[in-house]
Amino acid sequence: MADGTATFPRNDIESLCKTQVAGAAATLPQRGEGRSNYNLIKDDNQPSHQPIGEGVSKKMLQQVQHDVHSLKRTYSHIHLFTYSLRKKAAFTLADGATHVAHFDDICQDAFNLVKDNTHVVHFDDIRRAAFTLAEVLITLGIIGVVAALTMPSLIAHYKDKVFITSAKRSYSIVTNAFNKWNTDNGVIGDYTYFWTNFPNSDETTKELAKELNAVAICTNSKVDACGGEYDVKYAQKTNDGNGNTKTQYFMNSRRIVLADGTFVAAQNEAKNGACTHQYFAPETDADGNYIKDPSSPTGNKGEYKTSNNCGFIHIDTNGLKGPNQIGKDYFIIGVSENKGFYSNSDKYGNLEYVLANDKLIETEKYNIGEY
Repeated sequence: MADGTATFPRNDIESLCKTQVAGAAATLPQRGEGRSNYNLIKDDNQPSHQPIGEGVSKKMLQQVQHDVHSLKRTYSHIHLFTYSLRKKAAFTLADGATHVAHFDDICQDAFNLVKDNTHVVHFDDIRRAAFTLAEVLITLGIIGVVAALTMPSLIAHYKDKVFITSAKRSYSIVTNAFNKWNTDNGVIGDYTYFWTNFPNSDETTKELAKELNAVAICTNSKVDACGGEYDVKYAQKTNDGNGNTKTQYFMNSRRIVLADGTFVAAQNEAKNGACTHQYFAPETDADGNYIKDPSSPTGNKGEYKTSNNCGFIHIDTNGLKGPNQIGKDYFIIGVSENKGFYSNSDKYGNLEYVLANDKLIETEKYNIGEY
């Protein structure tokens, strides 16, 4: 019941209230009946009370005769009431009920049947609400479908966040190392001296390693001690000019291995002590293949162009671990005498975009092989 009272069979309640309503005597359990033997003592010196049983007052009900067959106990109203129901069906407390009302309150509607009910439910009849096996399986199936649809995107998003964090950290480490080298050598703000002061990429890589927490340095195309050779894909599938997918291979000639597994290498583009130099730019057809030209020094059609680029710093943020793709875990930082550090092209991984937007560039999934 909502008011915290319990419910009992109406016939039992009316029977128990018979003494007060009609003045009839209620029969107490006889000696030897039930589970315990109780003898009630009548006290003639006490004032009379409304009887519960014939000649039995409330005072008398609180006393128990002790003999060799029974223990001394307090015989309360509720004990009498529950004793009389001992051989009947067990009862349940209504929702919110915390105790059974006193015997005196029985006839004051302390116990009420729920509307349209004729008896209190037996404990054995209680059935707890539960899901069926079919319902459980359907629910698990729905959860599985939702997980299958959402988990790949969640995992990809998490991996991208890891790549972004690693790219930012590596960029900070490398640029700080470069600036520290400049400071130590008295050329603060000069982006050319580091490159023009050394003849080739092996030497610039070893010099940069002095400012990094390097655990291994490999040069002269001997990289077995630094993890060996591996392929790095470009952000987008690109023809190498000969009908195959283009890969970045500079790390296979030299590299620095940092304590956290990052690979770093310094590609020196300076020529004759200057960052300004010329390079050959081959022409390609609509499919990206080189156009052959027997008269050209390279055998391909093209032209020479001038560059002010001093060099490139290559970074693989997780070493040999995948995906080994520019724009994901591999980035290239250009160093120019005019622009300083830059990485604003997708072919370099566009670190400037990553730093500004906290987001990676779009990359293509593909396999290395024929274009």
